[in-house]
Parts: sequence; structure tokens; C-alpha cells
Amino acid sequence: MLSPEYKGRVLVELLQNAHDAHLARHGDGLVEIVLDEDEGEHGVLYVANGGRPLGYKNFEALCSIGLSSKRPDEGIGHKGVGFKSVLQLTSAPEMYSVRGSASKAFDGFCFRFARDDDFDWLADQVAPGRPEAADQLRSNLSSLKVPVPVDDVPATVASFRRRGLVTVVRLPLRSAEARLEAVRQLRELIDNGAPFELFLDRLGKVAVTHRVGGRGRPSLYTRKVDTLFASRDLKIQQITLRRRTRLIMVTAAVDSERAHEAIAAGLGSGPLKVGWQALGDSAVVSVAVPAGKPLERGRLYTFLPMGAQRTCPVSGFVNAPFHTDVSRRTMAESTQWNDLLLDTAAEACAQATVLVDEGRVALPAGSLIDLMCWEHDQVRRLELAFKAQNREFDDVPFMPVLHPAGARTSYRYGYLWCGPDQARVFTPEAVAAAGVRHVIDPQLHPLRAERLTALGEARGLSLLPPATVLAGWAESVASAYAQREFDAGKWADYYHDLSLCFPRTGEVLKDRKIVLTAEGKPAPAGGPGLFFRGSDDSSAALPGLPAGLANSISFVHAEIAWMGRKTSRRSRGRTWLEEQGLVRDYSPQALLDVLGEAMRKNRDDDEALREHLLFACALWASSLDRNGKGPVIRGLLVPGRKGWVPATEAMFGDGWTGADSGIDRTLTRFLDHTEGVSPALGAAADRVVRPPQEICADTRTDTQTLRRFLDQQGVHHGLLVTYTAMSQVVKGRFLNHPDAFPDYGH
Repeated sequence: MLSPEYKGRVLVELLQNAHDAHLARHGDGLVEIVLDEDEGEHGVLYVANGGRPLGYKNFEALCSIGLSSKRPDEGIGHKGVGFKSVLQLTSAPEMYSVRGSASKAFDGFCFRFARDDDFDWLADQVAPGRPEAADQLRSNLSSLKVPVPVDDVPATVASFRRRGLVTVVRLPLRSAEARLEAVRQLRELIDNGAPFELFLDRLGKVAVTHRVGGRGRPSLYTRKVDTLFASRDLKIQQITLRRRTRLIMVTAAVDSERAHEAIAAGLGSGPLKVGWQALGDSAVVSVAVPAGKPLERGRLYTFLPMGAQRTCPVSGFVNAPFHTDVSRRTMAESTQWNDLLLDTAAEACAQATVLVDEGRVALPAGSLIDLMCWEHDQVRRLELAFKAQNREFDDVPFMPVLHPAGARTSYRYGYLWCGPDQARVFTPEAVAAAGVRHVIDPQLHPLRAERLTALGEARGLSLLPPATVLAGWAESVASAYAQREFDAGKWADYYHDLSLCFPRTGEVLKDRKIVLTAEGKPAPAGGPGLFFRGSDDSSAALPGLPAGLANSISFVHAEIAWMGRKTSRRSRGRTWLEEQGLVRDYSPQALLDVLGEAMRKNRDDDEALREHLLFACALWASSLDRNGKGPVIRGLLVPGRKGWVPATEAMFGDGWTGADSGIDRTLTRFLDHTEGVSPALGAAADRVVRPPQEICADTRTDTQTLRRFLDQQGVHHGLLVTYTAMSQVVKGRFLNHPDAFPDYGH
């Protein structure tokens, strides 16, 4: 008679019936649940409601198996089996109701179902003289088919009427085991993980009392509704429950045409029974997500929570008239009807998100994320829901960003970055303050951040910013700080933070303007002319620094607090800048790397170039090793006859002394006589270095030192070898006799 699937669901079934007794769309219903372990031998469970009194049809349904006066669209319970589950806890359930709202006492249907001794009386009435008749009745007739009138209403029941309740179900618990089961079910019902009152939209308050040892105060479970948006097919509400728990509920009507089609399919060859057609024009689906702390996991409802083992597609609560097993614990996943309900849930989430994007409704940032973070195997439903609104899932802005305030970003553009744990200056907040957009608010609850990241990775759109993006952010932050009043400690902390973000990848920061110079402006990191000023101020030892070269050199701001109370932390930033080649220690030798670039910048200024060359010669001479070798300067230019040319392409000419001076004089005479013979020889003549006396005129530079310097920089003695590629067609018979190759005039 009673499906085993109802085991453990007595209290839920009674609450469903109490909810359905109230009028729809009023939302102010009252239910009281009392478990009094002190009353009677094993305790008593009460479930009372303030809705409509029991009528004859209700009485008839209670006394009949599988009979219910409700259609599926009229309430939660409609199978007519749930009430029978009370036999798991009691042998003789009792019912008390009023005739009408004006009744001061329970004067309507007041009865209990048969106890064992009632069958003795009944057997004596219908089969007198047959002592075995009572046992036969007990074996073959359900006690729930035998109502027995109750004339004396217990005082504890009468007190419910004084509090405004109109119907009371009283279950004297059959045993100590039944009492323990009732306690378990009560605790399961009031579990915070799945609020039972959330979708009971006919109720405004449920009072739950667990009385044991003479103690027990009622706990109130209220339900307050504030409508944020309403249209014909969509409603968005804020639901406030126990302990001021707030949830955002999105409710969407199921498309009637699709609903009738799905129901017809379920009736034809599926599991649906006659009566489900009534839902075709009235079914709705609700998705509720927290406005505050996120849920560890979602839960499916059919007005009351389904079994916890069923995975919910969204990190919230989804309520719909799903087709389930008899006990409503498990949903039949493969039905067209259930698929339609889940699709409608996705459509509700998509519509709410678009409304937020359009500025038509405001929702908490966390709630919006929960509406979008569907389980990966179900997110396709959400994608299709957005396509129906001409949107692409990855382009929908729903993640809160730091800048501008109140804005949101999408998977396509957003980055979720919390910065290094020890960072103080290079932080997401600082990046946003520098004007960078699409930085997702790092204050998101870690569970939501984890879900966002996992869903992005599943879609091939990582929310983690790559090193190149971080480098751009670093540049933006440096630019913003450079415009403020100088803070020596903050700049040191900034470089420390960068050392945490780019411990071994500083290369990506080269050419980014992140290094604050003495002039208070950020300079490109890794530039050849960017130096830490030496502690002995080596730059002061070079008063003759050419003006053009001085313009190519920058020193890091000398007042940055690399030292002090936070030495170990801040000095790490300076060390890192050196290790990554972003800034070099200043030395005369280091200047040689800058000279080539400085000369290229002044290529049209003959006098400036001469100053650079002679300065380079002086630096080179001061850097010679024991073997008389000095560094080679990349990009060094030397004065040719008609302009400045790279040293490696130049040749000594007349006027230069040394062991090869004869070759140099001969080369000069040769080029003077052949300059007009070919363009190549004319170009070679232009690359002959001017005489040393001309270069060193009016300076203290020694011509012999200059010659040795130019020798080591690659200036040639003699004509520079040139290679010319030529081609001609040769027949195969000539390959073994190259001397016989025909002359084609080349």
C-alpha cells in the first residue's frame, strides 16, 4: 500500500499538505510544527495550518489510497499517497479541523484512524460471534480506511485554534524508534543547507518547536518577498528568510506550446499520467541564488527540497514541477518534460543577466555570478538561452570589475588577478586606480572565484592574465604613481612587488616605462643608458660627458628607499632589477654600450659625433686590460670622407701611423685613381677614415691612442673584401672542363 520511497519523508509530506491548504498567491499562510517528546508514551508530532478547513472531499481523499482532489497545478502534493506515509511514525494518526473561519474551536472533521482495539469493536458490529473476524480485519483492512470520530479534543490540540490554526494533524509516535526518526526528520527539515520555506510561496511564517524535558521554544521561519522586476513571463524577487538570509529568485513561465508538446510526449509513451495537461499553461520554474555567501552546492526542489544526491545545474536552488519518483527525492532525467524545465531555468538566468546588463534591474554581484556559473555538463543550455537573445555567452558582462565602479566584464575580456600575497603597491586595486579596465574584483568569495576560473578554463578562456598583460599593468601603475607626490618607500615596495610577479621573467618588462628616473619620469626598463648611480657618484668623475651622450643616459631616482627598516624587503626590488637586466650599475665601461645608440641619434651632427668618438676613445683607454685590450663598442661610428660610417665597414687611409701605414697610404692612392671606375670603388673611397690630425684637432686626444682604439673597433687596413654573387647558364659538357667554359661576355 505504501511506497518504500516515502520512508523518511513523513514531515515533508505533512508540510506539503499544510502549504496546499492555503490560498495561492496570498503568501501570508501560517504553519506550526511541534515535536513534543514529553507528551504520551513516546512523544507526539503536530503539524497545523491556518489555511482552508478540511472539507468532505479532503476527508474522502484521506481515507482513500491514491486519491487526491488536487490537480498538479493546484499545489505541491497531488498523488494522494503522501499522507499514508504517517504510518511510519504512528499507528493511529488524528485529524482536527474547524467548520469555518468563525469557529472558536475544532468543530469540523475531528477523527482518528483505527487502532488495533477498534477492529475488535468493528468485528463485533459486523460479525458477532466470530472471534477470528477481528484478526482478519486487522490483516486485510488498512487502518487508514477506518476513520473513528473524536468527541473530546485534547487540550494541546485546542491551543492551536487559539493561535489561529484551523487544521491539526496529531501523530502519537508509536515507539522510541519512531521518536528518534521524527527527531531526525525535523532536523533534516530545518537544515540551513536547503531552506524548506524558500519556495513555499503560500506561507509567510512557519513555527517549529522541539520540546524535550519541558524545554523548547518555537523557531520562526519567515518568508518576506520584495519584487525587483516583473513582466508577463519573468519575475525577479528578493526573498528574505531565516536569520535575514537573502536570496535572489528568478521565476520564468514555461512556454505553453513547448510545455504541451513535452507533456504529450510524456503521456504518449513516457511516464506522465493523466492530469499533467493542467501544467501546460501554468508551469513556472524558479532559480534562487544567495545574495551573500555562496552555496557549497546547489539543490533541486519540487517546492520542497529533493534528495541531496541529485546534482543541481546551478550553484543555487532550482524549483520546478519536475517529474520525479513517488517520494519526490529523485528526478527522472531523461524525460522531455524535465529537459524543458531545465532549459527554462537556463532561459530565466540568461534573461536576468541581460536585464542587469541593460540597467533595468540591479542584482548583487555574487548572485549574478551564481546565475551564470552552471555545471559544465549543463552550461550548453545557458549558451542556447543567450543565443535566443542574440548574445554570446563569452561576451556577456557579468563579473564585477574594480574600474570603473559598478561596471562588469565578460569572459572575453576579463582577468581575475589577486596579486602576490605580500604585495602592497602593485595590487589589483592599484591597477584599477591607474585606469585599467576589466580587472575583476578580487574580493569575490573564493568559492565563486574558483567556479569562475574553472568554467573559463573549460571554455578555453583563462581568467589569469598572461605576463605581457601584467607588464602593461605594471607600466600603467608606474605612470600613475609618477604623477603623484614622490614617495620613496612606495616606489621601493613597487619594485619589490614586481620581483614577486616576475621573479624570473623580467624580460617581458623590457622597454616598459616602469623605472623612475632622477627627473621623476618613468623610463623604459632594460635601456642601455639606464643606470643605478654609484655610491661614489662615478658620474661626477666624467665632467666632459658629451651633451648628446648625457641625453641618452638616465639614472634611477636616488631617493628611492632601498635601505632602512625594511631593508630585506625593499632591497630585493633593486637586486631583482639588476638580475633581470632592467637596470645596470653605472660605470665608465657601461657607458660604452650607450655610445653607439647615442651616435646614431646624432648622425647628422658632425661635431657632436666627433665628441662622442673622442669620449669613447678616452673611456676605452681607461678600461684596457693587461694585454692592452679594451671593450668593443657596438654601433660605433667613425668619420669617413663624406660622412660617418660603422667602424666595421671603414678603412684606414693616408696619415695614420703604425706598422700598416704603408698599406693605408697605398689604399688611399689606389682609391683616388679608381674612384670613377665603378660605383663599388667610389663607395669604398667614402669609407676611408679621415686623417687623425683632423679628428683630434684642438683636443688632447693622442693620435696613436686613437689609432689603437680604432684598430680594436674593427677599422680595416687595406681594401675591404666585397663579395658579388653572379650566375650564368652552363651546358653539362663543360662541367668537367671549367677552363673551356664559354665566355658570355661577363
